[in-house]
Amino acid sequence: MRVQTRRTKIRFRRLRFRGPAPPDAPYREVVFEDRLLTVAGGLPVWLLTVSGVLVAAVGSV
Repeated sequence: MRVQTRRTKIRFRRLRFRGPAPPDAPYREVVFEDRLLTVAGGLPVWLLTVSGVLVAAVGSV
């Protein structure tokens, strides 16, 4: 069971009564950054990174 401290209670209370987020809220920036992390073909950048590491590892053996 999670122990809830006074700090988390205050934080959750603030989030609960805040209402709708403005258009420039941080979560919208995160979504925008996530869209930028894909290559033109639609492949995520992390997949290209993993593929590159595997190719480099196989090539060095």
